[in-house]
Amino acid sequence: KQGLPVSGEACPHHLILTDENIKNLNPNYKMNPPLRSKEDLDALIEGLKDGTVTCISTDHAPHSDEEKLKPIDQAPFGIIGNQHAFSLVYTYLVKKNPPKYISKQLADNNIILPLGLKWNSLLNCKLK
Repeated sequence: KQGLPVSGEACPHHLILTDENIKNLNPNYKMNPPLRSKEDLDALIEGLKDGTVTCISTDHAPHSDEEKLKPIDQAPFGIIGNQHAFSLVYTYLVKKNPPKYISKQLADNNIILPLGLKWNSLLNCKLK
């Protein structure tokens, strides 16, 4: 609203899973920020569509099986992400939504925004 240069991100697990997934207290679903409601997931999807969410990132936080097999109150926060990000986004989002905005948010913006570049296209970037 004020014309400030801001961006927002969401992770594949927050675009696919909800707090319903952790009701069985499986530590594999213990993460920060935690999983939220279906309404929150839908709001993130709308944010992807309208450009409010500018990046899909992974928040990759792997842990050993030994760590994640502990009771939920002792298990660490975190979920894997790098090796599954593209396939999850493609399977659960691209097949349901136009891929033109998904590919920009999954690939291009993750490269360009942190570097302080202005997005014209992945092959035609200019410094601000």
